[in-house]
Amino acid sequence: MMDSFVARRYLLLAFLLGLALVFQGSRGLYDRDETRYAEVAREMLVSGEYLIPQRDFRPHLTKPPLTYWALAASMKILGQNEWAVRLPNALAFALTAFVVGLIGEALWGRRGLWAGVIYATSLFPFAAANIVTTDTLLVLWETAAAWAFVKGYLSQRAERARVWFNLMWFFWGLGFLTKGPAIFPMAAGLVVFWLLKRREYPRHPWPLEGVAIFLLVSLSWYIFVAGRISGSLSLILNEQIIGRLFSSVYHRNCAWYAPFYLYLPIILLGPFPWAFMWPQALREMATGLSSKSLPGLLLGLWFLVPLVVFSLAKSRLPLYVLPLFAPISLMFYFVISREAKKGLSLARSLFSLKVLAVWVLILWGLKFGAVLVKAPQDARAYAQAFAPYLDSSPCLLGLGDSYFDGLSFYTGLDFEYLPQPGDEGKAYVEDSWPEEVAEIRSRWRRCLLVAKGGDFYPLIPLLQKEGLKVRELSSYGKLRLYEIGLAGDSGARHR
Repeated sequence: MMDSFVARRYLLLAFLLGLALVFQGSRGLYDRDETRYAEVAREMLVSGEYLIPQRDFRPHLTKPPLTYWALAASMKILGQNEWAVRLPNALAFALTAFVVGLIGEALWGRRGLWAGVIYATSLFPFAAANIVTTDTLLVLWETAAAWAFVKGYLSQRAERARVWFNLMWFFWGLGFLTKGPAIFPMAAGLVVFWLLKRREYPRHPWPLEGVAIFLLVSLSWYIFVAGRISGSLSLILNEQIIGRLFSSVYHRNCAWYAPFYLYLPIILLGPFPWAFMWPQALREMATGLSSKSLPGLLLGLWFLVPLVVFSLAKSRLPLYVLPLFAPISLMFYFVISREAKKGLSLARSLFSLKVLAVWVLILWGLKFGAVLVKAPQDARAYAQAFAPYLDSSPCLLGLGDSYFDGLSFYTGLDFEYLPQPGDEGKAYVEDSWPEEVAEIRSRWRRCLLVAKGGDFYPLIPLLQKEGLKVRELSSYGKLRLYEIGLAGDSGARHR
């Protein structure tokens, strides 16, 4: 007969998978992040080039490839659709919550698995798992590395601890292959914890083979890219470290006070419906930091050190603080377990199962409700609006300033990107307007162009002076589909 505790683990994992997977593919992909990641993965499948990520079939090195590989593998198995694109993040979210439960089990015994339920039903991690980015997958590796660290730290035998620490370095390597140096803030919290406790725990969490594993997993791709593409390392260094930590070049909430309006509300309200436990959690964390007691010190440093780094960095986005919700969930469980020892039942402290079930239905409802909202960034919706016209022309243009990854993903068609004034030197620009006008006259005779209306309006008189006519065919939100052709030709044809 299966051990009841093992059965409880399976039950928890089944619950987490159900929570993550229901309605996961119902909403169309949103511009700009979701369509960008999906299109890069699609181009991997189309081109067969898996080691150099491409966007518009040009090298796209702003992120390491692990997320793209996961999306491409999912689409290879399940087809090119939203379900396949969102599946890797759904699985990563469920597994992260499960690993949070395993950390709780390591610290407090069997009931510590409830920490995984707190993470999975917290509003911010749940919402983040429905957005295709690198962050949810990154948090899986960071949380798994923290789990291996805790298991190694608590191991009684040196040989056992060494195995866990090697596994920790493997997970850090996967994290680096997902989002590069973004792993360092979370790792720093664990390093500070070990430095403060090193006299009580003389074993080092960085055996030579563990560091070698990390370097092999994390740097092999970067070395390969450096050998294939000249100047790629400096580009990656600027994009992933200098540009994000020390520069405001990306204009991502770079003001000194940005953490107060961006991160503070997310941290305080993101754990809803568990956010009411913040006062007790902060008291327990302060006690742990002052007394250097486990687990208060571990959870406090795992939360505070990265938060300080995220706040000091010049580039700030909401999902950057997603990794903090693992220690937050564990702190909240710690509070609940202390309350339970005072006489309250654990089930009552965690809400009744009926209330928890209602909250799960609400979370699923939020997923499904997104389908009913006509969002201007819904790439599936504007691809459907433009689709009757797109196949009628071999010449497809996109006006500079941004990619139209959603159209490429949903239609499988490739766009040639043209510049706005001042864009001529940008990487995605393929031709100049004079060159394209000459090509329309001599070769295509008509083209279709996708642009934001306000971007294209000033160029219409210039094209008309060149003897070309411009006609709007369809629109969705601010996006417009135009036909550009010779003045004497007939209008657009469509299915």
